[in-house]
Amino acid sequence: MDDIVERLAEELRQEPFSFLHTSCIVKALSLKRKLKVLGIPARILLCLGTARVKWFGHWIIIPSVHAYCDVENTRVETSRAPEDYDMWRIAPANIKPIIGVWF
Repeated sequence: MDDIVERLAEELRQEPFSFLHTSCIVKALSLKRKLKVLGIPARILLCLGTARVKWFGHWIIIPSVHAYCDVENTRVETSRAPEDYDMWRIAPANIKPIIGVWF
């Protein structure tokens, strides 16, 4: 089952990231729908968290909205690979949830 989840998550990670069309929220919802069809229970955490970013050569902490799937108590990132950094040097795995809603 882990192979199926990882394969589906990897397919979503390969889609280019866009805040409107393929954000972490949209990708997490898509993964949850696909897993539901396969009979695998999953839930999504939509959270407000903190992330460290490199800004003009200095590391600062900023608020960040993020979503990911939880499959059998395992965090499954769909926006990008968990260790993959974006232009702000934010890796999805480094976003620490503070307040969240499960659905």
